[in-house]
Amino acid sequence: MDLFEDKAMGCLVGGAAGDALGYPVEFLSLRDIEHRFGPEGIRDYAVDSRSGMALVSDDTQMTLFTAAGLLMGLTRGAMRGIMGRMSDYVSYAYLDWLHTQTQTYEDVNMRRGAAGIKVFTWTARVPGLYHRRAPGNTCISALRSLDSGEDVRNNSKGCGGVMRVAPVALLGRKFADLTAAEGRDYVVKTGGEVARITHKHPLGWLPAALLTDLLLRILGCEGAVTRPMFERFVNEGLDTLRRLYPDESRDVEALSGLCGRALRLVSEDMRDSDAVRCIGEGWVGDEALAIAIYCTARHIGDFESALAASVNHGGDSDSTGAITGNLIGAVLGYRAIPEKYLRALELRDATEALARDLAAGPCISEYCEISTPEQRQWLARYCYHEPVGIDVDVRRRIQVVTGDITRLETDAIVNAANSSLLGGGGVDGAIHRAAGPELLEECRKLGGCPTGESRMTGAYRLPSDYVIHTVGPRWRGGDSGEASLLASCYNTAIDLAVEAHLHSVAFPCVSTGVYHFPRQEAARIALDTVMRRMHTDFPGTVTFCCYMPEDAAIYEQLLRSGR
Repeated sequence: MDLFEDKAMGCLVGGAAGDALGYPVEFLSLRDIEHRFGPEGIRDYAVDSRSGMALVSDDTQMTLFTAAGLLMGLTRGAMRGIMGRMSDYVSYAYLDWLHTQTQTYEDVNMRRGAAGIKVFTWTARVPGLYHRRAPGNTCISALRSLDSGEDVRNNSKGCGGVMRVAPVALLGRKFADLTAAEGRDYVVKTGGEVARITHKHPLGWLPAALLTDLLLRILGCEGAVTRPMFERFVNEGLDTLRRLYPDESRDVEALSGLCGRALRLVSEDMRDSDAVRCIGEGWVGDEALAIAIYCTARHIGDFESALAASVNHGGDSDSTGAITGNLIGAVLGYRAIPEKYLRALELRDATEALARDLAAGPCISEYCEISTPEQRQWLARYCYHEPVGIDVDVRRRIQVVTGDITRLETDAIVNAANSSLLGGGGVDGAIHRAAGPELLEECRKLGGCPTGESRMTGAYRLPSDYVIHTVGPRWRGGDSGEASLLASCYNTAIDLAVEAHLHSVAFPCVSTGVYHFPRQEAARIALDTVMRRMHTDFPGTVTFCCYMPEDAAIYEQLLRSGR
């Protein structure tokens, strides 16, 4: 990767890392943080016990939708030769984010075309984004108004505006040379406009404009960014705000005063937490940015120390961590982020993909023939809103094999059973024969199993530890709830795997044998259902074990296509 891409990826991935580090302690006092994590506070991820991932909050979620909206706008301009304001495209993307907070993934994606639901970005197709992670009330209420066609009216200066705008700075490469004033001004104003979609007080959006300007200067620097250089960038950015927003001089000077205080504290001999307390708690935009400026300047060459300083306080730790991660990540680049902050980072692949796309810009236009895999991928992502070519953390944990499921050494294999659970033909009979009579004896005690549900037993003579028996539906033409019952088979099987803390599960092709479920549709349901669970609460690996090569080819094709 070139220098700009390294910094761009460092900016967005660093922001996600700071968010993930601060999210578990967002509502804790410093005393509680130190009691739980020791005198140095939290420095390593507190991973989620169910998923094994370092969870991100609404800060990263909205940052990803910001990036997706910007790329949608850039692509429209490339394909049609005309483009509206970038903040308008981001507004549409934020409505997608709103739906991830108010609708289910199935409502938006599995029933495409449902009344009232329109998708604008491929990020709306990522199951891992359908989680409420302490979303800000201002963002939710403002976007509800926008969704209803009403004007957004508030006087909020909360940090929900500044914490999500870092992707805007990556536009600098597209509109003008980073040193050209006209192009820089456009990008800086766009940063403010994006925050102003939801936050109407000047101190809710001016910090976003300043962060955008600051990141532009960092991204345009070819050498190492030193502390004096960083401090100069801050002051030059404030001068830009004075020039661009003369009607907001009072609030610009208030922001300048707080940033000046943060820079003066850098040279003071005091604990980071004490310095942060002198700045504020970060719940409002100017404080959140000033804290991030302090932490970055104080630890200009040390990613981990900057992040730790930004989250170990009694305020809005995930937002101050996210903004600091944006800044220090851009300063040091992606390759300088410690591996421990990359491992287990939720939505890492989606974050990296968006950063790469912003750094590269559209590879399609109205004048070119779309013929290469990269061009077709871009078209799918930003014209048809499909996450094609993007590994959202789960496909690498899926494998498709052809063979005998009874020979697999996974924690559990899934048996395509009948409702009696007493054995039968096909894979059911093969599993019972390989496991021995003890399996039948345990199954007799279960009293059967309804269609669409699952039961777990020991595996006895099988190389796996458990057998999960699931009862698939018979195909009756497709109008008798077969699809939902088949999805329930996979969901209830994963439920049992999660409850037993299993790390690997193998599935056969459920219902496609003597139950005659169409193989293509069955494979699609299997992958959609299992991948959603892998995004949310099953951190292990999944093997789809197909008896026939034709079935394996269907699974592999669906995985390659991203569907």
